[in-house]
Amino acid sequence: MLGDLPSSADEQLTIPVNAELFDALREGIQQVDHDGRPDVSLVTEPVGLKLVDDGATLQVTLLGKADSAALVASAERQLEQLEIRGGKLIRVSGRCPLPVAMAIAHRLAHLYGAVAIRDPKLNGYVVAISHTPECPVGKVIQ
Repeated sequence: MLGDLPSSADEQLTIPVNAELFDALREGIQQVDHDGRPDVSLVTEPVGLKLVDDGATLQVTLLGKADSAALVASAERQLEQLEIRGGKLIRVSGRCPLPVAMAIAHRLAHLYGAVAIRDPKLNGYVVAISHTPECPVGKVIQ
């Protein structure tokens, strides 16, 4: 059950959400019930995964608090629901705990020739996993 709403601007309210609310919440739009509280009827997952850029990038967003085991399980469920076709390269962007990143990378490594992870300091994606000499590990892709 959802706890009390934050009483000050310093407190945060974190709600897990399914893919249907992913875009709306990322843009700051919250659906509310008749009492003005967040509508949690569609809230189901603490991790949000979405393919963007015509499937070239997997966007990862933490949408709720949970332990690592629950986050990994959520990411796995999300990956099952996505229509990931595989190919030469996929980029992964967004923050998440290391166990979640490893689970996602493992799944993607079986489908793609290379997996590159966003590094904002380099303003690009660093190839972290590769099965092909055309895209060596360590290569930075803009």
